[in-house]
Amino acid sequence: MSGLFSPGEYQARWSKIHEDMAAKGYEAALIFGKGGGSYDRCGDVLYLSNYYSCASGQEVDNPLNTARSFSAILLQPGEAPELIIDEPDPRHDLLSIERVSGHSNIMTAAGKALAARGIDGPVALVGADFLPVKYWRLLDAAAPGTQWVDDETLVQRARRIKSPAEMEVFREAGEIATRALDLLMEGLVGGCQRSRSGG
Repeated sequence: MSGLFSPGEYQARWSKIHEDMAAKGYEAALIFGKGGGSYDRCGDVLYLSNYYSCASGQEVDNPLNTARSFSAILLQPGEAPELIIDEPDPRHDLLSIERVSGHSNIMTAAGKALAARGIDGPVALVGADFLPVKYWRLLDAAAPGTQWVDDETLVQRARRIKSPAEMEVFREAGEIATRALDLLMEGLVGGCQRSRSGG
């Protein structure tokens, strides 16, 4: 198991996105996420890899670290997914992706990983709507000549239809939340009754 779901669940998710990529003529997709801080966009990366950056997202770029709290997944049909993260030693047993590398500069690393594939056709860029201009420049410089196509809905389309495994997790979460709220209300009502009786 990788987190809440089996490896087969993640493989099915990757397959759905590969199908959409083929339909749109993409040769690859570079999917960004951001965890930590006050503005999270971790959903797509978390959905595909079970990875969430624990960096605060508020660190100032410096010679040792750039783009902390960001992460990226490189998807290419026929290739294993590649997870590019901001920490050197994650909990591999919790990740759904085996091909993982940690870097001090996510943007340059992601661009170089893409450039190393020698891709000639269009590449979907998921996350352009929240990448700072500075980071976009680093990415583009590391993968010169890439035919970028912004597609903010590529992963969202796959996420819309929930699998049986996801629905089971929702049911379990609902039961837990219901029990917690019941206990809270019992405590509140009990406190009010004691207060009225002078207890």
